[in-house]
Amino acid sequence: MSVPAENGIYFRFAGWLFRLCDGLALIGGAFMVVAMLMLVAHVIGNAFGAPILGVTEIVERLIGASIFCFLAPCQLKGANIVVDYFSKPLPEWMRNWSDVLVTLVFALVALVLTWRLGAGGMSAFTRNKQSMFLGLPEWPVYLVGTIACVIWVITILFSTWTAVRVATGLSVPQETTIHG
Repeated sequence: MSVPAENGIYFRFAGWLFRLCDGLALIGGAFMVVAMLMLVAHVIGNAFGAPILGVTEIVERLIGASIFCFLAPCQLKGANIVVDYFSKPLPEWMRNWSDVLVTLVFALVALVLTWRLGAGGMSAFTRNKQSMFLGLPEWPVYLVGTIACVIWVITILFSTWTAVRVATGLSVPQETTIHG
């Protein structure tokens, strides 16, 4: 028996998206590790009278970028908080279609956030906005955040596609369902 074309596209896209999100999570994790090492070096240096000047500016940028890197993997793996208090008593078919609606609205909100983040990054770049102490440019964090948010929007749209598949009765493997 042959696999329907949509199943082939869906599963190929799911595999690609999972690999992309895993890579994004590794980048976010690397940012976190570097931030932690910077803080440890600063504390040790401070104990010996040689703190790292401007460490807070560096750590702020690393942590900010890492947070954006974790949005898409959390969405894809169903690690976001789901409040189903109101939908729990509904019939399954209504819960399934409400998942479709909610993920579409969530995608719209994420798209607006991504657009505004990109606009803020363009503004920071054209105005050459820099940190106060070290003079670090602000636009690289905006760039990382915007790219990560574009992937996040794609991931939310994939979650919507998954929700539609569930609502229409198509078989979906456990690891690609919205609620993990």
